[in-house]
Amino acid sequence: MWTWAYATRVPSHAFERLRRGWAALNGSRWLWTGLLVAALAAHAVLHLRAGWTLPVPWPDEVHFLMPAQSLAASGTLWVPGLHPERPLMWMPPGYATMMAAVFSITGPSLLVARGISMLAVWIAALALWRLAGSVAHRGLATIVAGLFLLHPAVVVIGNVARMDAVVLAMSLTAAACLDRRPVLAVGLLVLATLVHPNGAFFLVAAAVYILVGLRRGTLVLRPTRAELGVLVIAAVALCAYAMHAASHWPGLVQDMAFQVARKTDRDVWLSFTGRRMWMALALVAMLVWPQRRDGHARLLVVGLPAYLVQRLGHEMWYHPFDVLFTAVFAVAAVRMVVTVAPRLWTRARAATVLVVGAALSLLGLAIWPELPRHPHAAVWRHMRMADAPYVGPNELHSVAQTLSGRVQFLPRGDAAMFLGATQARFSIVDDVRHASNADMLVIHESSDHPRHWRRRTAEALALAQQEGRAQRIRTDPPSARWWRVHPLDADPLSTSSGRQQPNAK
Repeated sequence: MWTWAYATRVPSHAFERLRRGWAALNGSRWLWTGLLVAALAAHAVLHLRAGWTLPVPWPDEVHFLMPAQSLAASGTLWVPGLHPERPLMWMPPGYATMMAAVFSITGPSLLVARGISMLAVWIAALALWRLAGSVAHRGLATIVAGLFLLHPAVVVIGNVARMDAVVLAMSLTAAACLDRRPVLAVGLLVLATLVHPNGAFFLVAAAVYILVGLRRGTLVLRPTRAELGVLVIAAVALCAYAMHAASHWPGLVQDMAFQVARKTDRDVWLSFTGRRMWMALALVAMLVWPQRRDGHARLLVVGLPAYLVQRLGHEMWYHPFDVLFTAVFAVAAVRMVVTVAPRLWTRARAATVLVVGAALSLLGLAIWPELPRHPHAAVWRHMRMADAPYVGPNELHSVAQTLSGRVQFLPRGDAAMFLGATQARFSIVDDVRHASNADMLVIHESSDHPRHWRRRTAEALALAQQEGRAQRIRTDPPSARWWRVHPLDADPLSTSSGRQQPNAK
């Protein structure tokens, strides 16, 4: 009742003063830039706090970084420890190529690879801030970019050696320059598609935007030499990948069939129901509003592909794309409210209060589950930020000194920690749908592992101890629990005993 009565008594120039004050804040570039820098610093603190426990070393990191190490060292993506006959073909080689370039400078390292993912998240957040700030209030853009940076799913994706953070960075950068540099945007999105097929969603959306813009005359293609250079690089990379795929066509068919089989077992269409579906429909419906339509279309180029990636892919690592979709929806919805409210205010002040209040309430209900409540206490697949480090400073070195021959690890992701630390005495083996024939199995017990990993590790270790094949490794510190199983029996890693299939991708 108080709000209703107040709204009917407020003079008309009060709204104008509010609008001018909001516009003045929008011009406070240093204020919003400082807040964004603070959000970047907070993300860095969370990244360091997550360490190697959120997430723990993951099998995907082994599958993606070992080809990069091989490419940097010997110029080939084929790693006999992953597959004895051919390179893995379930992903384009863009990420491996990028990491090979980094490893040629720094040497292979899981720490370096995860640092690259964090930098990619920073670039993605800056591009989101630039995109949102070009179509909406700079303060709103800063709030959305800051919440994006602090979301637990984004913290996790910035702390794992996968290509999702890189795809987010390239796709958002392309969207941010789409209105003025469409040729550059296309080149970046082609390269993003070669990093991960999810980039194709953003590429198709950008192509539609460019074609419509050229037809309406709102876009003009005047590429600079640098933009043409990026486009040429993307075209050459695409041709190189086509040749690579053609030379390993049977392997490509086999690996893609495996990926398709994994996804067909899931009820994908169920993902297109519920709150997110109505948010996506509302995002598309906002295009009919004539004011600021071009800016909203650029938001749609990012929001709709992000929505489809999570709904069609249905992978746990794709959650940040859903966070991006929510962020874009928030920007578009607030823009719509700000556009509608002044018109309603001049006609019915009380109705304006109701409309704005209802719109903001619906927006809050739509995005509230995605807000980061306590990022420092985030939980991801039963993993959390641990107070103690996953491994001690000398632990890996003391374990590596006891290994020889072809070594397989359990959990399998632990192999990623030994990249670059391997000597001539041992090599890493992590078979992908074929017999590994490793000479030794190394089992690592840790309370930081997910529950299903701890169960599989306990089963494998109990079987090895029962057969008298398990030997405790002396480590520094002595409290670490590493076991060497030699000779390696296939049973501890068989599917019947809980063998984990590759998680991708």
